[in-house]
Amino acid sequence: MKTLFFLFSFFVMSLHAFDQNLCSICDKFKNNVVQITTTFDDGREENGFGTVIAEKDNKLYIVTAKHVVYDLDEKGFISIDNKTKSATVKFFSDQGKDYAATLLKLPNTSLDISLLEIEKPKNYEWSKDFYSKAIQKGTKVWFIGRSGKWYIPTGSFVGSINDVSSDDEILIDISSIQPGTSGAPLMSADGMVGLIFEDAAGGSKAYPVDKIIELITKTWNYEWQMNLNTNITQPMISEQEDKAWTAIINEKKEKNKIEKLEDYVARGQGAHIEDAKKMYEGLLWANIDSYKYMVKYVQYFPNGQYINQVEDKVYRKAANPEYYTDLFPNGRYVEQANKKSAVANADEENELWAGIKKGFDLDIDKYLEKYPDGKHVGEIEELVWQKALNNASEAIAFKEKGFEDYLKYFPTGKHADEARQMIKKYKM
Repeated sequence: MKTLFFLFSFFVMSLHAFDQNLCSICDKFKNNVVQITTTFDDGREENGFGTVIAEKDNKLYIVTAKHVVYDLDEKGFISIDNKTKSATVKFFSDQGKDYAATLLKLPNTSLDISLLEIEKPKNYEWSKDFYSKAIQKGTKVWFIGRSGKWYIPTGSFVGSINDVSSDDEILIDISSIQPGTSGAPLMSADGMVGLIFEDAAGGSKAYPVDKIIELITKTWNYEWQMNLNTNITQPMISEQEDKAWTAIINEKKEKNKIEKLEDYVARGQGAHIEDAKKMYEGLLWANIDSYKYMVKYVQYFPNGQYINQVEDKVYRKAANPEYYTDLFPNGRYVEQANKKSAVANADEENELWAGIKKGFDLDIDKYLEKYPDGKHVGEIEELVWQKALNNASEAIAFKEKGFEDYLKYFPTGKHADEARQMIKKYKM
């Protein structure tokens, strides 16, 4: 009888402990969370999650990890070699349907954060309550989204905050996370506290909500409509943050001071954040003749007090008009920049074509890469084909080489079948 009583008591305590590990707010939040599938030009597919954070004019805005929707280089910037082909989302309340998403053109940043825009589905509702700024070591955390499902960990699979790094990133101790969770919200019992951008079970990381809001509202000038839960204690100023600010004040070299201020401002929060922004903007403006600092100014102060003067400088100084349109996609000189770009492209296309006619094979690669539908593509194909025929008529080894070159450039060209037959003939 005592044994039965003990087993029953253990069972009750286990249930109680299990209940403590349930996230009561997560189920309510599921409909904010979308599953994202992205395909790239090289055929690769990426899966992850995102969170609805605002709506305007019947459009929803979704924040996610940037690497879920873009191919990134080693520095965390968007790759120009492997472009995004398409991005679709699924909603928890409508899992049988894919909705096409638009990747918003935003000033590039090394932060692994991006925004999507999508037409709001009919009858879709999302929750604006609520997010939390309380990020403390040991806080119990959950996430929503794994393996394409709206998975929420329970029991022993729930995690906790290990620390907040000097880069203002939340380090998470959690075993239940898996690749494919990137972009999912990190949840505490008080609401969303961050966005997961590293989803390895042995070392997951998330950006704090404050950092995300700063980027979206101040740098990108989009809305954030989720509400703050004000019934919780806000985190204290860390000793590390005080040291970082002291190091900025004591730094004598202007270049080093700018770098330290950039790190501080990029975190998007802190007791001295407003002073840091003012100081950083002033130093960037003082060095604005450097194109590097022009880019930084636009990135961090798109509505800054000197932004019009910076735009003027970028337009005048940029050797490539596309630099201007990348920084100011809706700028005052976009029409003029596009005309300049069209003229520059035409000049470059003609220059490459002239080199090809002189026999510069490297110019063929450059031309076809940049102008796959250019006005001289047909003529280039005939030149390459004629060169292959001439090569085959000469008494030299590797007669098939010219036909292999043709297929390299024009695998589906009008001479492709004949080229394959010739290669087969000479290799027999």
